[in-house]
Amino acid sequence: MTEKALATTGQTALATTEKAKPFQVVPKTMQEAMDFAKVIADSDLAPKDFKGKPGNVMIAMQMGAEVGLSPMASIQNIAVINGRPSLWGDSMLAVCQTHKDFEWIKEYFDEQGTAVCIVKRKGFEPHTQTFSLKDVTLGGYDKKPGPWQTSRKRMMQLRARSFALRDRFADALRGLVMAEEAMDMEPIQVTVSSPAKAEQNARILDKLTRGAEKVDESQAKPKEENNLENKASTEQESTIVQPETPVEETDSCAEGNEAGNVIEGEILYAGSPEDIYKEVMTYFDNTKDSAHAFITEVLGKGRIKKMKDLQTLTQDEMTKLWNSLQEAKAMTEEES
Repeated sequence: MTEKALATTGQTALATTEKAKPFQVVPKTMQEAMDFAKVIADSDLAPKDFKGKPGNVMIAMQMGAEVGLSPMASIQNIAVINGRPSLWGDSMLAVCQTHKDFEWIKEYFDEQGTAVCIVKRKGFEPHTQTFSLKDVTLGGYDKKPGPWQTSRKRMMQLRARSFALRDRFADALRGLVMAEEAMDMEPIQVTVSSPAKAEQNARILDKLTRGAEKVDESQAKPKEENNLENKASTEQESTIVQPETPVEETDSCAEGNEAGNVIEGEILYAGSPEDIYKEVMTYFDNTKDSAHAFITEVLGKGRIKKMKDLQTLTQDEMTKLWNSLQEAKAMTEEES
């Protein structure tokens, strides 16, 4: 074969290789990205979360580009669960395997049936995460329908993998969680008060605080003055002639100790700790920060540190909260 023929054959082979290179669309402008997203959203290949939603497609493509996925790989491997983008388990592993510092990963089940994932990153010791049958029970997954019933071992393996990869390759995943894990997360209900209501709550808490300070100041008397008052009181009591027959307690006095009656100017609260907490939360539009600030202001700092501490509320403390709440409601009515 002549040199000319060899050169021609080489050029033909090179041309064939270049022609075989896969076609790939990489948008370079915002308009190109939107046009491409619309084509995908209108196609039958679009997942149901992206069908007819070009805006969601474009966001998914951008999210995928940040972790190294092509546009088509992004919409196929990024899932939107509870309004949050996440990666399917195998795609998460693929993203980490392309990282420059990834060395190796090992996954297996031990003798107790625990899923084990060990991942090695350059410059770090091997990192191990596990997910046991006890974890399945504690999370309530043993009673959850779906993959946890049909493919439990696979779900346990993915959970251990998710923990290990997120611990060692947070820079590669950019905060994305595993889709299989996100599906088990319960959506959090958040109630946001309007700025006007939040400002009103702050004013009421401030008034209650100033009122408590005034009471403390009026009750804080000099020690010597208190001693003189106690001495005078003692002398006065010694001169009082006690009646020969004791005064009988009437029925109305006995009833005064029952829940709901007035005792020393306060209404004794008859409900449970859960009831009074619901009352406070309802008043503050289920805004925990304001409700907890109110409880702290009434009962003092350190009294309620955890939710379980509410169960230890005494009758006097519930009464104090209830009456303070009525005072706050009265302030609200005055302002309105």
